[in-house]
Amino acid sequence: MNANNPTDDALTIAFVSIEYPPRLFGGLGAYATDITDAFTGLGHNVIITTPNENNSLPIHEMRNGAIEVFRPQSLSDRDTLELFLSQETWDTWGDQGVDFLCDLFSYNHIAASRIVELVRNGRSVDICVGHDWLDLSAAMTVKKETGIPTIFHVHSTEAGRSLGNLNPQIQRFENRSANYVDALITVSNAMKDELISMGLPQDKIYVCYNGVDVKRFDPKNARPSNISRLRKQYGMGEDDRVVLFIGRLEEVKGADKLVLAMPYVLEKHPNTKLVLVGSGTQEGLIRGIISDNGLEDSVVLNTDFLADDEKIDHYAMSDICVFPSLYEPFGIVAIEAMAMEKPVVVGAKGTSGFREIVVTPPSGDPTGMHVNPHDPQDIAWGITELFDGGHEIEWGKNGRKRVLEMFTWDEVARQTLDVYMDVISKVKGI
Repeated sequence: MNANNPTDDALTIAFVSIEYPPRLFGGLGAYATDITDAFTGLGHNVIITTPNENNSLPIHEMRNGAIEVFRPQSLSDRDTLELFLSQETWDTWGDQGVDFLCDLFSYNHIAASRIVELVRNGRSVDICVGHDWLDLSAAMTVKKETGIPTIFHVHSTEAGRSLGNLNPQIQRFENRSANYVDALITVSNAMKDELISMGLPQDKIYVCYNGVDVKRFDPKNARPSNISRLRKQYGMGEDDRVVLFIGRLEEVKGADKLVLAMPYVLEKHPNTKLVLVGSGTQEGLIRGIISDNGLEDSVVLNTDFLADDEKIDHYAMSDICVFPSLYEPFGIVAIEAMAMEKPVVVGAKGTSGFREIVVTPPSGDPTGMHVNPHDPQDIAWGITELFDGGHEIEWGKNGRKRVLEMFTWDEVARQTLDVYMDVISKVKGI
């Protein structure tokens, strides 16, 4: 069938995701929510298995009429499992980590059992997709027990997100996936190159970008009264230029390097204000950098969680957005900002999907700047180049145009469905 024109042959897709509303932590939850909504909007059916938050959520429900959600309750049995764990596991994970592992494997086992039971009872399921190593065990079990075409969707790798301080057991598990699943989907060509460098088979790897809800993330949805309130809340004057960072305060996201860049920015543009929105283990470090460099009047840290409408107001308040990630397989924040007509400065070293998202001069219709995220002076250069050139409005409009062409959820869903159907055809020998 043609993914653009669903018929009675619409796919039934089994999705295993550690995140799904209302249990959301980061980009995977946003992806699982929006891509499955797009699948059903194109006429397909989705079955989702996802953990039950403290066993407090409905075990089974329908969402949007075509998404069947299973949230199995945890039945972890650590008292038994801990007797069989290797010394390497205890040394690597520690006591709290072992608790997490026992709960995780329990969830994966029950999730796989749910899908296998549906299939054995006659339910038609065309393909199963597991996301990152957290859902890989369930996907591999479904493949083994049913033979259903199965995909491992790799949003990041252990080596990359840990910046080299990796858990060897997770890395071995990720590598083993290639021997079990029928295909791997990843989120950028940069990530494909990383997977190939790990020894995973090139002919099994597909690339499908992430997307953004362009109706939600639209400058028209910004609320002027809220923008005025935010500027007052953050202590901004009428002439201040606003640099915005949204993301986790973890080493991999580079917020500390961005704060260290501010003294260089202020030398040329003293009316610049940096707003950091996020929380994480670097909060204390970043507060220390602000204090040590006398940046209290120029840098504001907001550790509150932002709902989408609040995030939209923050994007609208800003002049430019800066995301100096040290490792970023895709980078949804960049396309959110671009959809809001904001130019972006992004880290572009190592595995960086930002390089594929953000167009830089002298290419036509630039949308931002690429910088070395390890170097605060280079981050400052990217910011000041944008300010000096007065490109904010023009490049912002270029950014939304690029998002509308490449990164809508409908477009991403169609491309992803094409991959699913290619994998199904290969497995079934069609």
